[in-house]
Amino acid sequence: MYKIEVHEKFKTYEYCVVATEMGHRCGYVKTEECDIAYKKHYDDLHSNITCHGGLTYSDNTNFGGSEGHWIGFDCAHAGDSPDPELLTEDNKPSSDYLSAFRGGTVRSKYFCVKWCKSIIQDIITMNRLDGCLRVGSKGGAL
Repeated sequence: MYKIEVHEKFKTYEYCVVATEMGHRCGYVKTEECDIAYKKHYDDLHSNITCHGGLTYSDNTNFGGSEGHWIGFDCAHAGDSPDPELLTEDNKPSSDYLSAFRGGTVRSKYFCVKWCKSIIQDIITMNRLDGCLRVGSKGGAL
């Protein structure tokens, strides 16, 4: 299971920061049909979208009651570490699992928000380069 720590909008794009039961955070950005990244596999976006550890997710899902196509990244790479504040006795990973991340850095929700916003900027750039204009929430193009 997971817990949504942040669910906000930036430049008309929804994004979420999720805390996993293993103590790591992940960041996700919702794409729309008018976006170049819409329904593309994350492997097809690596050359255009930069984020912590690279994109590791793309699928139709529901985050925070918002159904759609989301792309994202995780903070469970070498050099990362689970956040002890996210772990409880009920969901504490094994000592073997935790030792694999010893010496890593806990990635905060603010760290993930920064990378979600970076992904959004990259999507906007991709759209502009392709001549695709996404209409902003106030009716104007971005």
